[in-house]
Amino acid sequence: MLLGAGGALFHPAAQSLLAGLAERRRARGYAAYMMTLQIAAVLGPALGLALLNVGYWLVALTAAALWIGAAFLFALLWHAPPVRVVDGVVSGVRTVLRDRVFLGFAVVSTPAMLVTDQASVVVPLGGVDAGAVTVFACVLAMVSAAVQPWCAVPGRADRPGVLRAGLLFAAGGHLLLAGGAGGELTGLVLVAALHGLADGLLQPAVFQTIARLAPPARFGAYLGVQTSLSGLFAFAGGIAVGWSFDRGPGGATAALVVLALTACAAAACARSHPAQAIDARDAAPAASGVKQERP
Repeated sequence: MLLGAGGALFHPAAQSLLAGLAERRRARGYAAYMMTLQIAAVLGPALGLALLNVGYWLVALTAAALWIGAAFLFALLWHAPPVRVVDGVVSGVRTVLRDRVFLGFAVVSTPAMLVTDQASVVVPLGGVDAGAVTVFACVLAMVSAAVQPWCAVPGRADRPGVLRAGLLFAAGGHLLLAGGAGGELTGLVLVAALHGLADGLLQPAVFQTIARLAPPARFGAYLGVQTSLSGLFAFAGGIAVGWSFDRGPGGATAALVVLALTACAAAACARSHPAQAIDARDAAPAASGVKQERP
C-alpha cells in the first residue's frame, strides 16, 4: 500500500514537470527520465540478489536508504516549469470526461499497463529461479533504456504506430511464454527483449500522446484519469491472471494467451494519429464540449 501510494504521487509529479517543457525538451527529458529508471532497474535486481544472501531485512533497509537519498536529491530541483493554477480536481475530471478524443485514446491505451507489468509477475510464477528472474529483469530494463534515444525525437513517440508496435511486442512476449519459451534461459532472454521493447515504446507513447491531447493546465487531470483507468484494469487483470495460474499449467497458458489477445485487440483499435485527432477536435469544439487550450 505504501509503495503504491508513493508511486501514485511520484510518477505523476515527475511527468507533470516534464509535460511543462517545450516539445523538443519534453521528448528528450522523458527519454532521460526513462533511461534513468531503467538503469536503476538493472542495478536494483543485481544488488537485491546479492543482498538476499544476507537476508531480506538488508534488502528492505538498503531500498529504504536509497529512497531517502533520492528524496534529498529532489531538494536540488529549485526551478520547476511554471504552472498556471486552475480549478480543483472535480473540475479537472469533468473537463477530461467531456473530451471524447482523449477518452478514446485512454480506452485504447488502458491495457498497456496490464500487458507490460504482468511480465514481471508471470515469469516468477512459472517456476523460474531467482537468478533467471534477475537476468530477465535486467535484459528487459536494458532493452527498454536502449529504445529511449529513438523515442527522444520530437513527434515520434506519439505516433499511433509506436503504440501499436509496443502492444504487439508485449503480445509476442506473452505468446512465447505460453509456448514454454520461459523454460530455458535463451527463450527467457528473448521474451525479456520483447517486453523491453514493449515497455520502452509504450511508456513514451502514452506520455507524449497525453501531453499532446491535454491542455497545458490540465495535464495532471488527463494523466490521472488515464492512469486510474489503467490501474483499475491492471488490478482486475492481475487478480484474474493469479487465479488462472492457481488452476495449474492449463490455466497459466490460458492466462498468457488472453494477455496476448488483449494486447492485440488494443493494437487493432489504435488507429488515429493524435495530431489528426487534435485538429478534428479543434474543428468541432461543440461536439466535444471542451474549450481547447493549445500548447
